[in-house]
Amino acid sequence: MMNVALLRVLFTHAMLARPRLALGRAAALGPLLPDPRHRAVRMFLDLGRSFLPDYPVTTPIDETVLDEHALARMLDYGLIVPRLPALYAFSAESLGHRG
Repeated sequence: MMNVALLRVLFTHAMLARPRLALGRAAALGPLLPDPRHRAVRMFLDLGRSFLPDYPVTTPIDETVLDEHALARMLDYGLIVPRLPALYAFSAESLGHRG
């Protein structure tokens, strides 16, 4: 779940800094979508359903993941995952890491 949170934060940063990388042909929306005043951003970055209130977690991981917001999962797998190599390269470059 920490990986999901990190990927969503990196993707949100890319929407602002490199909208074409994050959104492709919808790059014009890049500066608008990650505005934290919008409900969609809170839903996308909120992993409250994934971080359960009781530890140790006894719920199977598959069920925990399925409890996450469906739209956020669709964005994870449909939008972010196909761009992972480029997103990681952009993040490394942003941090000044040269590989």
